[in-house]
Amino acid sequence: GFAVMLVGLGSYAFLGQPDIALNSLTGPSTTNYPALVALLARQMPQRPGDIEGWALLGRGYLALGQPAQAAKAFQHAVDVVKSEQGAAPPALLSSYGEALAEMSGQVTQEAEAVFREALSEDPKDMTARYYMGFALMARNDREQALQTWEGLLADAPPDVPWRNTLVDQVALLKDQTG
Repeated sequence: GFAVMLVGLGSYAFLGQPDIALNSLTGPSTTNYPALVALLARQMPQRPGDIEGWALLGRGYLALGQPAQAAKAFQHAVDVVKSEQGAAPPALLSSYGEALAEMSGQVTQEAEAVFREALSEDPKDMTARYYMGFALMARNDREQALQTWEGLLADAPPDVPWRNTLVDQVALLKDQTG
């Protein structure tokens, strides 16, 4: 259920980027994704301040279905960027939140706090809005969840893999609230 819905979101948001960045690290001939992530994981401890690298590692772990590892990598990136700049970019925060949610199969209070932080920086962040809908649903705040998701569907490109899932969720909510 939960994990399956989120896979589409994660790969939509991130799969394009790690490939490009990982290719620039290793050359275009390498397509062994797990090996690339493992390589990056070995390199990162020597590059503690490399925010992009840690974020990339987090995305790699998410794409490989290892959210606990992803959460650690994203947390490192968030900590570093906050200590340097005082605030983290919303896309990084929502990736971190996604890893936390995937890890426990639900939007935990910790994950929700991270998504709220992302949305305070960028109210349009699609990942954060997607997950916030589930957080609101879990609290039976159906009206708010419906608003969140209908707004997201209006903003999302037509070809996102999670659109059908969201359409179903919205239809379900409308049945329950109608």
